[in-house]
Amino acid sequence: MTSWRTWSGRWAVVLAGVALAVAPAAAQACDDDEKEAPRAQEQGRLEDEGARQAYLKSVERLGSDEDQARALLKLMADAPISEQTGAAILEAASRMKSDRPLLKVLSFFHRIQEWELVRGPLARRYLDTASRLQSQEALARALAEELHPQAIPETEVSRALELSQRIGSDEGLARVLREVTDHQAITRDIDARYRAVAERISSPEVKQRVMEWLDDARRDGGGERQSRRAIRLPRFAFRFGDQGMTAFPPAPPMVPMPPEPPSAMFPRDGEVIVNGHRHELSREQREAIKDSARRIREQAKEMKEHLKEQMKELRRHLREESRKDDGRRDIEDFEIDFGFDE
Repeated sequence: MTSWRTWSGRWAVVLAGVALAVAPAAAQACDDDEKEAPRAQEQGRLEDEGARQAYLKSVERLGSDEDQARALLKLMADAPISEQTGAAILEAASRMKSDRPLLKVLSFFHRIQEWELVRGPLARRYLDTASRLQSQEALARALAEELHPQAIPETEVSRALELSQRIGSDEGLARVLREVTDHQAITRDIDARYRAVAERISSPEVKQRVMEWLDDARRDGGGERQSRRAIRLPRFAFRFGDQGMTAFPPAPPMVPMPPEPPSAMFPRDGEVIVNGHRHELSREQREAIKDSARRIREQAKEMKEHLKEQMKELRRHLREESRKDDGRRDIEDFEIDFGFDE
C-alpha cells in the first residue's frame, strides 16, 4: 500500500511543475500591463486640445517627411480629432515636399472616426493640401477619395474638378469623373465643369463613356444615386469602441482602377496618327511621303545588291590569299573595303 507520504510527495512535484509552467505566462501578462499603462496614459493626455496642439508642434521638429507622416497618423489613430486638430494636421501635411507621405495623411483622414470633417468644414483645406501633390496619379486618388462615397458641398466639387485639370492621363480623369456622377449633385455649374474636364480626354472611347455617365446621372435625377449614397454599412475606423456605426460609412480602401486598354486607332486614307491624335494630310504631303517611301525602297534594294557583290569579292580575295600563303596568314592582316564611302 502506498503511504500518504508518497502521495503527498508526488502531488508536490506536480504542483511545482504547474507553477513553473504558469510563471512565465503570468510574468508576461504583468509586463504587458506595464507596457499598456503608459500607452493608456498617453491617450488620456491627447484627449485635451492643448496637448494635441503641443504634439503637432513637436512633429514639426522631426527630420523627414516620412517621420512626420508616421507621427501624424499615430495621432489620428489614437486621439479624438477636432476641427481645430484636423486643420493643424492638414497644415503640417501641406509643408511636406514628398508625395508619398502627404498622400498617406490625406488618405488616412478617410479611415478615422472623424472622416466627415474632410467632407464638411475641412473639405476646402483638404483640397488645398491635395493641390500640393506633384504626381498626377496621387492627385487623382486624393480627389477620388474626397468625392466618394457621398455628396460634399457644391463649391468643393467645383474645386475638385478645377484641380483635376492638372491630371493628364485619361484613366485619372475618368476616375475622378466617375465619383462625381456616382455621388455628387449635378447642378448646371458642375455639369459645365464636368464637360470641360471631359474635353481633355484624348481617347474617343473613354470620352464617350464619361459623357454617358453624365447623361445617366442627369436622367436618374438623384433617385437611384441618392439611395446608393444613403446605404448604411458598418464603419471601419480607428479607435474602436464607440459602437462603430453611422449613417454613412467612410471610404473603404480604394481598389486601384485597372488601366484602360489601349484603344485601337488605325489611320484612314490620307491620315496619320501622332500621339493618339488624327491629322489629315494635304495632297502635296501625301505625294511627298509616297515619293520618299519609294526612294527609300530603291536605296535599300541597291544597298542589298552592293553588299552581295562585296561579299562575293571578299570570298574570292580570301581564297586567293589562302592559296598564296598556304593558309598561314591571319585573317586580320587582310585589308577589306566594303565600299560604304562610295
